[in-house]
Amino acid sequence: MDFKNHILVILGLILFTNCKPVRVLYTDRYETSHKMVSVYYDRMGDIYPDETVRITSSDLKDGGYAIRQVFDNQVKLNGCESVFESWTGSVNRPVEWQEKWLHVQELLIQRSVDEINKQLDQAGPGAHLVILIHGFNSTMEQSRTWYSIARDTIRNRYGDKPHVFLNLYWDGWRTSGLPNNWAKAQHNFPIVGLEFRRMLNRLDPSIPVRVLAHSSGAPLFMNTLGNATEPFKKRIESSSLQFKRYYLIQNDETTWVEKGYGRLRFDDFRIGMIVPAASNSTFEKFKAPHVPDFDLVVGVNYRDYAITKLIVPCRFRGATCLGKLSRHWNRPIRTLEQVEGISIHVKRLDWSRNNTSMGLFWDDHGMEAYLKRSKTKAVLDALFEM
Repeated sequence: MDFKNHILVILGLILFTNCKPVRVLYTDRYETSHKMVSVYYDRMGDIYPDETVRITSSDLKDGGYAIRQVFDNQVKLNGCESVFESWTGSVNRPVEWQEKWLHVQELLIQRSVDEINKQLDQAGPGAHLVILIHGFNSTMEQSRTWYSIARDTIRNRYGDKPHVFLNLYWDGWRTSGLPNNWAKAQHNFPIVGLEFRRMLNRLDPSIPVRVLAHSSGAPLFMNTLGNATEPFKKRIESSSLQFKRYYLIQNDETTWVEKGYGRLRFDDFRIGMIVPAASNSTFEKFKAPHVPDFDLVVGVNYRDYAITKLIVPCRFRGATCLGKLSRHWNRPIRTLEQVEGISIHVKRLDWSRNNTSMGLFWDDHGMEAYLKRSKTKAVLDALFEM
């Protein structure tokens, strides 16, 4: 990089690093349900109700951007029974009303599981469940766009098997000040990934599962796979309540099983990660028998402007190094190979010389751009071809 480009990068950091981030809220949750299911998570790892329950941005702001508080506020206004029925479709509220929120979440999780099973049955024998996960700084419209492109691409290229898609949406913040505000997303994705495990644990292990995760959607799913607390252990004491709760659950093996956080057990489990924004210490606490067997294919790109964080280190305010260079995977692979009794295979692909410039000297980080690149086909082939 020449001197002029260095100056441009530094000016960009000065101008945009402190831009205030905003929440990604899901007030419009309607999507056609043909061969796909969508689930929406808030910052606490709780699931939104379906689109028939009207929730506004003001409702979420008044509730501290937590769906649970929105529910409690509606109960105060409209009464327990009517709100419980509208959110869950059930009139059988718990006897102990103080347990109402836990019961609401149980019913919402099961609703999604029932819909997934319904769609798989309709798709026919051998149907694959394909999970799509967006990253930090992605609006609902941006996530929906690349989800749609990914669905069409997968159906067109790998149509020999029927596919049902599970679209995961979460509050990954959005901002133009990427290096500074990326740290905020890390308070949300770990517990969303952990809570997502509870949903997947209710599915039939014989279902073939494929995962396509972009950027911080990758470490989100790493928390679905196992105990990925290692990168965050030094930040727990000064962190938010949901972050502490996540850390306690991930490190309490008894709670794992009793509360539905046990090991995933899919027989055919393949995961694709596009420029994963994660630390190379992510897998340090993965151990048998709590980690599932899986195949992992990873695409890295040292020219990706968000993953590299321009000229600051990839460890700055939350590591993104696993998406930058292939050699950063040496430590994670050694760690995974030492997990006894578990079959894990990792394949690395490097996009760094794909000639996909944004117009200056960095590659576009957006998943929509990656899906248009020829090298992304190698990831999809590894996921969907036998």
